[in-house]
Amino acid sequence: MIQRIQTVYLFLAAALTVALLFIPVGFIVGNGIQLYEFNVFTLKDITSQKIEAQTFYLAIMLIVSAVLSLITIFLYKKRRVQMNLIALNMLLFLATYVLMLWICPDFIFAKKGLIVPDTLLFMHNKLIMLGIIPAFMLILANRAIRKDEELVRSADRLR
Repeated sequence: MIQRIQTVYLFLAAALTVALLFIPVGFIVGNGIQLYEFNVFTLKDITSQKIEAQTFYLAIMLIVSAVLSLITIFLYKKRRVQMNLIALNMLLFLATYVLMLWICPDFIFAKKGLIVPDTLLFMHNKLIMLGIIPAFMLILANRAIRKDEELVRSADRLR
C-alpha cells in the first residue's frame, strides 16, 4: 500500500487540496483601493471585516476532494473502485474550480452588487495555479493504478 507510487500521488493531491483551503483566491479592487478579499470560505470587506458573501461550499467541496483522495489510498485491493473514485474526484475538483473562478465572480458576486462596472476582480494567478497540481497528481495516480491492473490481468492470463 505505502510502497506504491499511486499512494504518494494521492497523498500529495490530498495535501495540496488542503493547502488550497488556506490561500486567498482573489480580491476586488475599486478606485485603486482593495475593497474585498475572496477565499474559499467567505468574501469579506477589508476595512470592516464584514462578511459580504458566504462561499463555504467551495471549502466543503475541497475537503470532500481531499478526503476522497485519502479514502482512495486505503482501497488498494480494489483497483477498479480506486479508478472510479479518482474519476469522481477529478469531476468534483473541476466543479469546484468552475464555481470558484467563474460562477462566484460572474454570477453570485455580481448579483449581490459587489462587482460593478467600476470595480475589478483580481485573482491570485500564481496561487490559483497551485490547484492544477492536485489534478495532475490524480491523473498520475490513475495511470499508475491502470498499469497495476494491466499487470495483474497479464499475470492471470499466464496462469
